This record gives sequence, structure tokens and C-alpha cells, in this order.
Amino acid sequence: MENQILKLYGLSKEEIENSIEDIKQKYQGKVKISIKEKYNDSAIDISAVLDNTITDAVREIMQKLGKHVYAENNQTLYEKLAEILMIRNKKICLMEQATGGIIAMNLMAIEGASKHIVESLVIPSVDAWLTKFDLDPRVIRENSGISSKLIFMIASSMRRTSLADYYIVAVSSDADGLDVYNLENSNTQNHISLVAIGDNNGVEIYKQKTTGSVRDRINQTAKSLCYKLITELKNN
Repeated sequence: MENQILKLYGLSKEEIENSIEDIKQKYQGKVKISIKEKYNDSAIDISAVLDNTITDAVREIMQKLGKHVYAENNQTLYEKLAEILMIRNKKICLMEQATGGIIAMNLMAIEGASKHIVESLVIPSVDAWLTKFDLDPRVIRENSGISSKLIFMIASSMRRTSLADYYIVAVSSDADGLDVYNLENSNTQNHISLVAIGDNNGVEIYKQKTTGSVRDRINQTAKSLCYKLITELKNN
């Protein structure tokens, strides 16, 4: 049986189903299409039922959802990121407070990928950020916690001290000690992650709301960051 898997990021299962419902109807009885999704990381499994080709169905799905496709096989986001780092021969430096180190952990489990990690830091405490990156506490206090200015300064500090092509910072409102600087929001359920991806040309900063358990929020931020970095690497 002919089979094709498309891996997507950025859409829920419901959004994918709504987008390709007409394709499923068109190829009903000829092609089987199933969808799995978690943290907006999806797999569309397309397999032939009666004939030996699924080319037309795959092409039509790609026309609708291609901008969300990061792999045309069963690669994870981490595997795709490792692959493109190795193909492009790029090196990264990571500070993963919001992602708990799982990006570096997953990359290091892939043969050859560790050569592309110059440095990997997990710094849970706000006070430790201030010490490690020689930051003025007023940067946090004046912005009521995490801010674009804060992660820009961390990324800039990493750039000065580490020879990498990309400098990645991920911090969140779950940071230990942040309540000292952010009292009005210390008990809120509106969890925020900020991600910075910097290179020698500048720093791009992204803001993301996260939900669920701490584990869910870590995974949401990690996968979003990987997808953004994959996109950055593909475009440069």
C-alpha cells in the first residue's frame, strides 16, 4: 500500500480537518487520510486504499497547507531541526528557561547534532539570569517581569561570549523568582513565553501564550521555537 506522511506545525486537528474536508470527500474510498495532533504539531497520514497512487491527494493537501509543512516524512520537529542544522552547517547557542532544556536534550540524542550546539544553558532563577548575563535588575522591574528588552539583552550577551550562528533565548512567566518583580501578575493563569532568535544581523522576538500544565507549556514553547528556527534556517 502506498503511503505518505506530512508533518505540520501551527494548526489544531480541527483546523486541519476543516481545511481538507473537501479533499477527504473527493478521494473517499480511494485514499485514507488520518490526522494526529498534539501541541499544534500534527501528522497527516495519507494512504492508498484502492489504487496505487496518492500523488493527487498529497498535492492538493500541500496546496492548502504547504506553508505549515515542515517535513514530508515522519520526522519530529527536533529531527528536522537537527537535519537542517547539519545540512546548513550552522551552530546554535541556547538559553532554555521556558523550555527546560528539552530542545538541547532532543538534539543531543540525534547522531551528529551535538556538534552544532556551542552552548546549552538552563537557568530557572531570575537572580541567576542577572548574575550570568550581568543584567541590571531594573530591566526586569521597570518592565514588570519578562520583556522584549530583557531577552534582547540576554541574546546580545550570548553573542558577545559564544561563537555561534544563532543565539536562542526562551524565558517565561513561570521563571523562579519573577514574582519579586511582577507582583501584580504573580498568581495569574495568563502564562507567557518570550523567545528570541538572534544572529549577526539582529534579533527576532516572539511572544506566545501557553496553557495547561507546566509540562504542556514547556512543550508548546519548545515546539514553537523549533518551528520558528527551522523556518529561519530555511529562509537564510
